[in-house]
Amino acid sequence: IYYRYGAATGKIRNYYPRLGWQTFLFMKSWNEMRRGPDWMMLQGIGFGIGFIILLVKLRSTFSWFPLHPAGYLIAGTPTARFLWVPFLLGWLTKLLVVRYGGLVLYRRLIPFFVGVIVGDNVAPAAWGAYGAITGEPTFQFFP
Repeated sequence: IYYRYGAATGKIRNYYPRLGWQTFLFMKSWNEMRRGPDWMMLQGIGFGIGFIILLVKLRSTFSWFPLHPAGYLIAGTPTARFLWVPFLLGWLTKLLVVRYGGLVLYRRLIPFFVGVIVGDNVAPAAWGAYGAITGEPTFQFFP
């Protein structure tokens, strides 16, 4: 896709080409300016690990505890702005199913929702494979 359309053009989101360049610049600066360990960063990592362990413990101990560890992990990423609506809908659906249908309905609906997730990933892969095999243009999910 980059070869056909050009990686640094308006046809491709500029986020993807910057990923490789940003990683290269980080590595270059680490090699050129050698310094000791960054204790503030290590303290932040330690706090994050401890907070995740606390969330996991609270979530597994108290069934009513609302915060999920995955929410904390994803909240600090650029992907969070794309995922907050699906997470909200998933949470709301689970809340309504458990509240009004109970655990029995929740367990009966698990295969359906796993199928929705698998289908959401299989459909783009199948269309991509179809386009690659036949040479016909299909919808491009990547750029």
